Amino acid sequence: AAPSEPWHPDEGVVYIYHLSDSSYAQGMGALALRRAMSYMDDQKIAALTHGTHVRIVVPPGPHTFAAKVSIYGLPGLPIGSTTLDVERGGTYYLHYFEQKMGAIGGYVSQHMIEEDAQSGAEGVTHTRAKAARDGG
Repeated sequence: AAPSEPWHPDEGVVYIYHLSDSSYAQGMGALALRRAMSYMDDQKIAALTHGTHVRIVVPPGPHTFAAKVSIYGLPGLPIGSTTLDVERGGTYYLHYFEQKMGAIGGYVSQHMIEEDAQSGAEGVTHTRAKAARDGG
């Protein structure tokens, strides 16, 4: 369940989630402790680890969402971003995920993509909520 956060019909809601079953998390041991620092319009939202999500209330209009990956407290490395045109009363789902490329170790492909309502709602139910602006 999403954390309770004030919401008004003139605003939209965006969920950003990070499933715990990514191929990267399963195969990389201690490196799976990395955190994806989520940002909206260059403002930090939350630090997502595997199996977590954040729910934020957003004013209508275009907003850019991005993630920066932090490993063991080192400065975040920027990865993909996406822009949503948030509508009043709308609900949106962004899925942050990683894919390991190569048999052992190798390159990791990272993405933040918009999901449809059904897939997004299912992804959120498989993660635990974090508070917005939660650094850890």
